[in-house]
Amino acid sequence: MVTYEMIYQARATLHNLILAKWLEEDVFSLRWWSMVVLIALSYLLCFSLFDKRRLSKLFLFGSLLTVGSVVYETAGVNFVLWFCATSIFPIIPCLFVPYLTILPVYYMLIFQYTTTWRQFSLWNLVAVSVYSFVLQPIFIHFKIVILDNWQTVYHMPMIFAIASLARAVTLLLTDIEQRQEKMARNFPSPVTLYQPAMKPVDTRKDQDDEA
Repeated sequence: MVTYEMIYQARATLHNLILAKWLEEDVFSLRWWSMVVLIALSYLLCFSLFDKRRLSKLFLFGSLLTVGSVVYETAGVNFVLWFCATSIFPIIPCLFVPYLTILPVYYMLIFQYTTTWRQFSLWNLVAVSVYSFVLQPIFIHFKIVILDNWQTVYHMPMIFAIASLARAVTLLLTDIEQRQEKMARNFPSPVTLYQPAMKPVDTRKDQDDEA
């Protein structure tokens, strides 16, 4: 029988191993600094290109995409499909793996510059192809990510679906918000239509008092 104490001991052992590896091999290594610089440059570059008038909408899309990616990463790590061999911080899942930090900001640019589903789907396919066949092999070569029971090509449909779902939810929420704003303009609140009349000020009485 598997008890909670057994699971706790296994988790504690795993944490200690990850922390020891991180302190001895990862932190401040060339791979670690490469990830930090890549993430920082990606954020600076993409933020400089963002339409500042649409930041709330862009970050809504990026947040939804990140949430989906975190769920995907958590499932993959827990089912021993892959593992983040070099992490910014010694935690599981690695919240700063490339497709949790780099991909969302670049996808926000795709969301910004595409207006139709056809355009978005095309660039979505380009993005997942570049990640799966160019960036992922580089990360594997430098032991940033290790695939256990997974292939790089398997990421394509998963990330494609997560990005498409994030766009669909963002457009749905935006449409609901716009319709509510339109209804508010066409049908003002009864509070604003029927405000109680103010009692007129008796200026004559005030003048008599002053006299």
